[in-house]
Amino acid sequence: MDEDTPLLEYGILNSLNTAVLIAHIRDEFGIAVPLADVNAESFRTVSALSRMLDERQSVADARAEG
Repeated sequence: MDEDTPLLEYGILNSLNTAVLIAHIRDEFGIAVPLADVNAESFRTVSALSRMLDERQSVADARAEG
């Protein structure tokens, strides 16, 4: 598996695994994943997921600075 492996197509992520992953992201990294970002595009690959989380972290950082 690499950063472009299709997580949904290969069955690596399903609804339960995705919920567990979102909880892990929140608990370990303090990044809240809004419901609007829980979609096939954001969770398609590791790189897509990473981009979405970077965006969420940037938003959180900007709010903390503001």
